[in-house]
Amino acid sequence: MKLIKNKLLIILFIFAVLFVVLIIRMIKDYGEATVGNQAKIIKNEKNDYKPYVGEINKSVFVPYWSLALNDGLNTYDRLIYFGILGTVDGINTDESGYINLQKFLSISSKQSEKYLTVRMTNTQENLLILKNKDSMAQIIDVSINIANQYGFSGLVLDLEISVLFGDEVINQISTFSNDFYRKSKENNLNYSIAIYGDLFYRGRPYDLATLAKNSDEIMIMAYDFHKSIGEPGPNFPLNGREIYGYDMEMLMDDFLQYVGPKKITVIFGMYGYDWIVDEQERPIKAAQVLTLNQIRSKHSNDCNEERCEFVDDADRRHVIWFENEESVAKKIEYLKSRGIGSFAYWAAGYF
Repeated sequence: MKLIKNKLLIILFIFAVLFVVLIIRMIKDYGEATVGNQAKIIKNEKNDYKPYVGEINKSVFVPYWSLALNDGLNTYDRLIYFGILGTVDGINTDESGYINLQKFLSISSKQSEKYLTVRMTNTQENLLILKNKDSMAQIIDVSINIANQYGFSGLVLDLEISVLFGDEVINQISTFSNDFYRKSKENNLNYSIAIYGDLFYRGRPYDLATLAKNSDEIMIMAYDFHKSIGEPGPNFPLNGREIYGYDMEMLMDDFLQYVGPKKITVIFGMYGYDWIVDEQERPIKAAQVLTLNQIRSKHSNDCNEERCEFVDDADRRHVIWFENEESVAKKIEYLKSRGIGSFAYWAAGYF
């Protein structure tokens, strides 16, 4: 009986010790979690809410197809040529983007900084490139050589994957971008990468933390939230998440977790989509893209702020959503309050 009693005491003692250890561990975890949360809050206060003060930096993308239109280029701090084409075989030197390089330089403002974009907008081609180390190396090496040859001070990688993929593609993109960054720095070139504005909302296959660490600049494509094949809506709403599911305020909450505001440039798309819709404003077919200049010249009497409505000669109802200088000004004021001071426009000749 005494032996059983002693065993029970030993067991109770062991349980008591384990209980104390568990309590200590819980207190420790709570303390670490609290410190972690405080650190996150401090980070957000530092990165999100310190207003940008001073002159903003303005850039404009200059597409290879609109080089005849060069008015006002001297008002921008940076001109971004769009650009040379990356393919499985490397940089295509037989297409217009490469051929028009010299023409771009001839119309460029001498006082503006100049960046060269590597265009990679075909998802299927890009997936083949990401699986081929030789293709990636070719694109990187030739792009850097062209940038040095033509006097560009930086490169922009526009690598677009339009559908969802798993970790393999995410890692391939990171590897490609990291190599591009490293070799650009070895050649005294700045390196930027363009990222979808709906990265978090639509789960795009990009590891933003890694890309931000291995780049000089993250360029957020804050446009095309509502697409030609989808429902009508704003180019990219400043607010209105309860209506649209996402907005620019949420975008900044997401991006600023991984990228400091001084490393961000927000790109505005100066164009719109013209949807033909039914009585419930559902699209009947894919929308037509219109530049801001085209919208102004054709539909100025039908528009109010960022939206136009009209009925055409065939008695079809149209809805146009677009970005203009007024909507951009509101977004810039908001973004400045989040510490952002660098902005770009897509594209020269559109507005």
